[in-house]
Amino acid sequence: MSTPLRNRRPLLVAVGVGEIAIGCVVLFVAAMTLAEAAASVRFPSVGVPSSLIRTGLGLLTLATLCLTIGVGSVRCSNWTRILAMVLCAAWVGLTATLDVFVIAHILRHGLAPSTAPASSFLDDALAAFVWALPAVFFYFYSRPSVKATCLGFL
Repeated sequence: MSTPLRNRRPLLVAVGVGEIAIGCVVLFVAAMTLAEAAASVRFPSVGVPSSLIRTGLGLLTLATLCLTIGVGSVRCSNWTRILAMVLCAAWVGLTATLDVFVIAHILRHGLAPSTAPASSFLDDALAAFVWALPAVFFYFYSRPSVKATCLGFL
């Protein structure tokens, strides 16, 4: 006999608020990046670095996705659950693939001792953001009780 599923509405709201907070931080960073690109127009000798514009637009897209998923999670929408699972799986899969290529390149060519990366708190925090956060979100949204809550069964 299986245990009955629990209503996860309060947890969905809490996760949604967290995703909205992440989206706001990313939106702020995107705005600062695009503002720096716009400010560099005033100095024609420097030119506008296209990497700043690409980075700013990429961050703007990421912020929009975080805010959209956050609002949908607060509203307990099933499309949000599906979108979050697809994006988190793609994110973890993409970063895992890129990590394999980077590690293979390092093993093949090696690093000079002066350029060897030192482990720091920032590296660990970035790893947690890139790997753990999407994995936790995927696990959360894939739970049967979350699915039942989003479909309105609970």
